[in-house]
Order: sequence, then C-alpha cells, then structure tokens
Amino acid sequence: GIICMLSSPFITFCYERTVACAPLGGSAYGKQVDRRTLSLGMLYGAGAAMFWGSSFIFIKLGLASGGTPIVGNMIAYTAATIAIIPSLLKRENKEEMISADRKSLKIALLVGLTTNVAQLLRYLALQYGSVILVTAAIRKTPLGILLLSFIFNRQHESFSRWVLLSNALLIIGTIMILYA
Repeated sequence: GIICMLSSPFITFCYERTVACAPLGGSAYGKQVDRRTLSLGMLYGAGAAMFWGSSFIFIKLGLASGGTPIVGNMIAYTAATIAIIPSLLKRENKEEMISADRKSLKIALLVGLTTNVAQLLRYLALQYGSVILVTAAIRKTPLGILLLSFIFNRQHESFSRWVLLSNALLIIGTIMILYA
C-alpha cells in the first residue's frame, strides 16, 4: 500500500506529457506545462502533503489541551490572512483584485467560505474522533477532486492515462493500508 501511494506521483512526473517550454500569453493551463513547472509542482505538492499530514496530529494535540474547533479555525484563518497581507500591499495585486469582475469575486468568496467550513468540520472531526479514523475518512478527498475537476475544469486539467493511473494507485494504496 505504501509503495503504491509513494509511486503514484512519480508515475505522473515521469510519464505525463510536457512541452519544451510553457507558452507565453497566459495560455498554459495545466495540460501543457514545461518539465520545470511540473517538477516545482511536484516538489510543492510533496511539501504540502508533509505539512498537511502532520497538521492532524498538531490539531488533535491543541484540541486535547483545551482548545475548541471554532477558535482553532479562527486562529488558522487569522494567521493565513496575516501571511497574505504583504502580497496585498503590492500595487499590481491590489489593482488585479479591484479590477476583478463580479462573477470572479463571487467564486473567490464561495471558495473561501467552503474551504473555511471544510476546515471547521475537520477540526470538529478531530475533536471527537481519533486522528487515524479522521485521516482515513479524509483520504477519500482525491476521488472528489478527480470527479469535480473532470466536471468543472476539464478544459484546464490533464486526464491522461498516467494521471488516472497515478490516482488509481493512490486510492488502491490507501485502501490497502486501511484494510490490511
């Protein structure tokens, strides 16, 4: 199971089709990326997985020490807001936010709200359940991401056989670990 899960990103990295260099003009959406961009994405993804995976343990420790899920969620989003503030001070970032159309703003607010609710539910689950069970339940997330990406982002995402095989290995590895 662990071998399946660890080999999953390497299959995508080794076999996913890339271009010699990313096209200019903002037309690179993910289906055609250069090798360097794919490498950076894989590196950042591995870092995110490491920090995301370890965050469950720290959240559980904080909740066991008397914290509440609502306060934990508020602290997390306050810290994220403080981290983003310097980028909002740049003029071009401010202008981009102000010039955004109404539809984009609605989508951004909806994403923020749903992410916040998901985080709050994660904190609630960790308060009442064990880290292992909550983690096992959340490991079904890639299935939802794959399905929703296919429905909403099909024109921007790659669904090559290598990406699908990589996701299948991840899911099979998770199942093998949970039920072994």
